Amino acid sequence: QFPLRVVQRRDIFLVLSHFAITVAYFGMTLRLSTVFALASLFSTEISVNALGFVTDGVIAASLATLLYRARSPFRQTNSAIRVLILYFVSTGFVMDVCSLSALITTVVYRDSLIPLMILLMYPKRTSVSFGRNKLG
Repeated sequence: QFPLRVVQRRDIFLVLSHFAITVAYFGMTLRLSTVFALASLFSTEISVNALGFVTDGVIAASLATLLYRARSPFRQTNSAIRVLILYFVSTGFVMDVCSLSALITTVVYRDSLIPLMILLMYPKRTSVSFGRNKLG
């Protein structure tokens, strides 16, 4: 129940709506026969990218707030909390930059595969950001 004091209902709704629209988008792409047919899902792709941008920021801010409120009088504990806050803010910032760039390229280069290239970098970017940051 402690994390629910930081995360509000609107944040949970935002995360669940992002998950739902991502699942719906994935379901729609299963019916497509070529990559070039993705242009028919333009509005859904815009929604996925916009919600991804907002959701990544909300998650990073919620985690940083939760950790900031968990500070203690012990210096070593506060140092570890500070490292975790910096980690969540930096990875959240990187995810926000990628989400925003995917959103902008989807709008500007509507009929090209450039937004797809950015979206294909998501798993690589996530695994690299989790792998390179050693917390211990």
